[in-house]
Amino acid sequence: ALSNLGLVPGSAAFVAGAGALAFYTGVTRLVVGFARLGNLVTSLPKAALEGFVVAAVWMVFSSQTPAMLGAKCVGPMSAHFATAAMWLMSHPAVWHPGTALFAACTFIVMLNGTKIHKMFPSALLCCLVS
Repeated sequence: ALSNLGLVPGSAAFVAGAGALAFYTGVTRLVVGFARLGNLVTSLPKAALEGFVVAAVWMVFSSQTPAMLGAKCVGPMSAHFATAAMWLMSHPAVWHPGTALFAACTFIVMLNGTKIHKMFPSALLCCLVS
């Protein structure tokens, strides 16, 4: 949301914008909760909600691809996170092997943690190890 405003990631303006966005999101959630407007969500079609969640997952995944691979996209494809992710996936020579291996191990733990026990804290384990 902030990149579309032309804010440079890591700059003071970007950090202030992220803080303001988080604050207003929290205030909105509190107002909706105290006003008991949660039932408005039930009026949305299930397919629309599922589509939104899937799109959000793909946006987060593709925006984190450079960090997962320890690489940066260069050239005209680097302008947008989705095209940068596609470029990085098609150029494995620029990947950092250790970072990519760690990301693969994280995926394995996250996807198979419930096979150990249904209450296995996969996300907590991955955060602590990282």
